[in-house]
Amino acid sequence: MLILAVISFVAILLLALLTFPWRLAAVAVRNVRRADGSLSGKRLRIEMRGAVSFMTEVLLAPVLATTMLVGGVFVIDRYVIPLPLLRDVVSLFDAKFDVWDERMESGRFGDVGLSYGEWARSRGYSANTSYSLRKFLKNNWLALAVVVVAGAVFIYWFVVQYYLSALLQYRNKVAGRRERYRASDAVANWGEARK
Repeated sequence: MLILAVISFVAILLLALLTFPWRLAAVAVRNVRRADGSLSGKRLRIEMRGAVSFMTEVLLAPVLATTMLVGGVFVIDRYVIPLPLLRDVVSLFDAKFDVWDERMESGRFGDVGLSYGEWARSRGYSANTSYSLRKFLKNNWLALAVVVVAGAVFIYWFVVQYYLSALLQYRNKVAGRRERYRASDAVANWGEARK
């Protein structure tokens, strides 16, 4: 599970870095200089705080997404069906349900139902609960697959919306500071010109 969490986190983080508009970072870097080209320590601190705040918020999205993904996989693996058995069942899939059912009963992995029953008993499920759960999974596999895919789509949508919202907010703040700095520099330059 830890490896899945690390891989998910790194993948989402890389996606965020690859889609980051680096021109926005260049604007933030230019914001630290006055119109005359001199470096402003105050502006540097403000831009650094803004960048750190933005990166912290952006890094929160991969953490949340990874937590949701790994949490979902953990629940499925521990309480519904073990992932190796799920992999075996999926590898036996056939579009014709009768063929798939036959493969699950006497395919290359033996009787998957018996394997599932043994796993369920090792988890403390009663024979009736184990049988009911197995039948539920077998009869409702398509609906459950749709739920899993919908959950993955929701996580993707959440991460993208969260990232875009944080990015838009950061862009607006950087642009607002740029305009304030320009106005401040114009006033300072006008004052210098009057002397």
